[in-house]
Amino acid sequence: MKKKGSIIFWTIVLVVVLLAAYSIIYNNKSRQQGERIQAPKVSNSTSVKQQSTTKEVVADFSLKDLNGKTVKLSDYKGKVVFLNFWATWCPYCVQEMPELNDAGKELAKGGNAVILAVDVNEPSDKVKKFVADKKITLPVLLDADGAVAQYFNISGLPTTVIINKDGILYD
Repeated sequence: MKKKGSIIFWTIVLVVVLLAAYSIIYNNKSRQQGERIQAPKVSNSTSVKQQSTTKEVVADFSLKDLNGKTVKLSDYKGKVVFLNFWATWCPYCVQEMPELNDAGKELAKGGNAVILAVDVNEPSDKVKKFVADKKITLPVLLDADGAVAQYFNISGLPTTVIINKDGILYD
């Protein structure tokens, strides 16, 4: 009887894993076959305008930096943009931040690329303290309501997405 229960359990686990894999593969295929990327919903902290109807072009969005200045993705037109989604509570984010900071300095020298650290769902004072304590010099943007992270389907932190100089998202 125990063996039969074990077989049923592992069969259910296998079916769930296969369904999850199918779902992931299907979602990637539909994105690659020309599905239009939807812009994030506009809220008080985030504004967006659709730039193109082709699926690969990322919608222009704006976020506030730590000084309250509005920064738009289009401000970096012609550059490769690395959007690093992170949070101060995430140990992996904290661990990679010094390397990202160093990489950001190197990329700034060339002027052709930039790393933008996009903090997700945290108060600005907490992020400011973290940045000051860790001596982070990367541009830090606040995705206060998580709309931009949702737009990019960010499901875990840290996650980095790359947008080429033409505004096209690398998959």
